[in-house]
Amino acid sequence: MLQINKWVWSWMSISLLCISSYTTQVQADFTQRAEVKEWLATQDKLGYSQPEVLQLLRQAKYQPKVLPTLEKAPERTWVWSDYRQRLLSKQRIKAGRKFIKKHAALLQKLESEYGIPAEYIVAIAGVETNYGRTMGRYATLGTLATLAFEHPRRQTFFRRELAQFLLLSYEYQLEPLAIKGSAAGAMGMGQFMPSSYRAYGVDGDSDGRINLLSNNIDSLTSIANYLKRHGWQPNTPVMLPVTITEQALPHISKRPTKGGEDLRTWRNLGVSWQEHLAADNANDKVDYRLYRFTTHAEPEYILATGNFYAITRYNHSLWYARLVAELAELLRQ
Repeated sequence: MLQINKWVWSWMSISLLCISSYTTQVQADFTQRAEVKEWLATQDKLGYSQPEVLQLLRQAKYQPKVLPTLEKAPERTWVWSDYRQRLLSKQRIKAGRKFIKKHAALLQKLESEYGIPAEYIVAIAGVETNYGRTMGRYATLGTLATLAFEHPRRQTFFRRELAQFLLLSYEYQLEPLAIKGSAAGAMGMGQFMPSSYRAYGVDGDSDGRINLLSNNIDSLTSIANYLKRHGWQPNTPVMLPVTITEQALPHISKRPTKGGEDLRTWRNLGVSWQEHLAADNANDKVDYRLYRFTTHAEPEYILATGNFYAITRYNHSLWYARLVAELAELLRQ
């Protein structure tokens, strides 16, 4: 009986090993997946022919680490005050001020043309990639393919981005297998997703090519263009730190939202702010939304304008938008 058990255990171990090996091989070769073939059959605007796409996907490396990386997003596990402390470092502020000095002429030009203050353009580059220093280490084609067919909630989004990435690579004559980016498939200093690259990328240096992977001029110009296209209003505040009473609690917005109420209305709802900030925000034509941020102590509150909302189009996180705004203010000072 003991011998039989040993034989059965040995057979089961070999079988499981074979199954595991086969599963890994299927995951590694995207072209062996039925859902990939079904998706490809519905695509008619990839630039490349279907055989060429299959060849690219056959060479793309499966990226199993990107899924847990996305699931560990700070908003899921931290509080706002931890997020701010970690990312709003003295090093990032100091590097940002140096970056502004180095690119002063370009930033002044962009501010004049697009109406976006230089510090906000630079703050986005600072939060996204530490001003181009850390632009991602994941192979973008494999990352997007992995997310497109394995992400538990956003497969539709990532399948669209995979198609956009292939079309982008074809249109711009890029080498899709050589490009690296974030765990979400974003690329370059500004961390543009493929669809945003194609929709909002700008040839800032007029060399006939939009290069957001390694060209600072194109990248910064495209950040400015993105904010403008999403409704940024020049000479308009972004946010105002406030305190509130219970009367205002039902009016807190949980997600980035357009519109809102003017300051007079908010004051009547029990919202108050430091008087020295009122002069910069005393515009009755500007609407604000009320947002709450978690800390280890009492929550923090801000009133935010349409410009704050424009930043959330870059990244839908309220934390992200507030971090950009606070970094921008520190860079301006």
